[in-house]
Amino acid sequence: MKVGDLVEVRRGTDDPRLPKNRIGLIIDTEFEPPIGFKPKKLDVAKVLFSNGETLEFHRDYLFVVSKNNA
Repeated sequence: MKVGDLVEVRRGTDDPRLPKNRIGLIIDTEFEPPIGFKPKKLDVAKVLFSNGETLEFHRDYLFVVSKNNA
């Protein structure tokens, strides 16, 4: 997954701020790790949704939307 990918949040992952279609655009994947956290890369993506909300999800809870699964 990379910035610019259209993704859908997997069913079973709930947040009241999610739009009904659960689809958003990845706008960031590079975060500074929290103090005391050693890995250089976190498997988290920041996603902008059509309702204006920006939420962060672990990549395991997202999948890229393509013509085959849209």
